[in-house]
Amino acid sequence: LSPEEFVEKWGADEDNPLHRASPTALAIIGLPDEAKRFLASAGLPGQCTGLTFSLGSNQPLARLAEKYGDIQLPDDSRWYWYIGRSGAGDPVCIDERDGAVVYLNHDNRFDRVLIDSSVAQLAESILTHGQFYGQWSELLYFGDDEDEEDNIERRLSEMRGRIERELRRIDAPAVRSGTYWAGDLLRLDCELKGEL
Repeated sequence: LSPEEFVEKWGADEDNPLHRASPTALAIIGLPDEAKRFLASAGLPGQCTGLTFSLGSNQPLARLAEKYGDIQLPDDSRWYWYIGRSGAGDPVCIDERDGAVVYLNHDNRFDRVLIDSSVAQLAESILTHGQFYGQWSELLYFGDDEDEEDNIERRLSEMRGRIERELRRIDAPAVRSGTYWAGDLLRLDCELKGEL
């Protein structure tokens, strides 16, 4: 997915616009060129998929250690560039070594948890989330007047499978056990079983 395609597919969402990073600020940091180009050309939305992003042309990206200087961080924290936080307050970062978007689980000694293998794959996963999860929530919570409950459960189960296949197509490692998207799919399974 190119930055231009992401901007086009995201559209003009006035409630949740895309925020771009300053190309000048990005030029002096050690991220992969693809990540820099994507953040400067397209950016990321302020909020989506349980994540909040803190990008803006007026705020340069900071290393994780600069953002959380007074907290005991792992030795490899110098490689992480802070771009936001998870719904649980975990820092969301880009790892400059490989360009992966990760969150660092503050409840588990800042253990690295993969979200997506690149910023471009994150953007495509975000689009997938928006496309499917709205339909999922509407069907789960409001049903369909014409469908029996068994048919709604079947449709939700099929939709859950489509979501996983699409996320796997975008970035197979990001759907493996212990990743952000695997956790999100587990949440869908619990909703489907009525456990949430």
